[in-house]
Amino acid sequence: MSEKIRLGLTRNRLFEFDNCVGFLGETEECFDIKECEKTLKTLSLKEPILNCGIELCEDGEAYLVTEKKEVTIESFEGDKDTYLESINSTGFDFSEKLFSFMIINRNTLGIFAHTVIADARSLMYLAGEFMSIYKSKSISVVPSATMLRLCFAQVR
Repeated sequence: MSEKIRLGLTRNRLFEFDNCVGFLGETEECFDIKECEKTLKTLSLKEPILNCGIELCEDGEAYLVTEKKEVTIESFEGDKDTYLESINSTGFDFSEKLFSFMIINRNTLGIFAHTVIADARSLMYLAGEFMSIYKSKSISVVPSATMLRLCFAQVR
């Protein structure tokens, strides 16, 4: 069941240009995109905040809406510097989803998120969880409140 959580943010803060935090992790082996898609589905069960979105009210106040959008993984063929240059010039559109997962040049995991919902520490946590699931280590998929706690520690 979808839930709305008041963030206490205005439209201006939500759409600031420097509203993104990112993580890049390079591996020696290439990722299998199909396995990455399965991994992300599993991770989003464990961390339901990945499927959250933002809803703006008429007065411009922002709310976090749970179960709004299923997070997906994309791939980019090319080096990470080229990718980073492209996102530096265009930025991310966080109006639909708050997280972006990317496989760059088949061996680099990129996780990008809106600063209202994540920081570098939380992205490192997500990357560790992603890799644990991807490498088939045993992991609980019981929904956790870890990311939600990290998120709201920042907002307050």
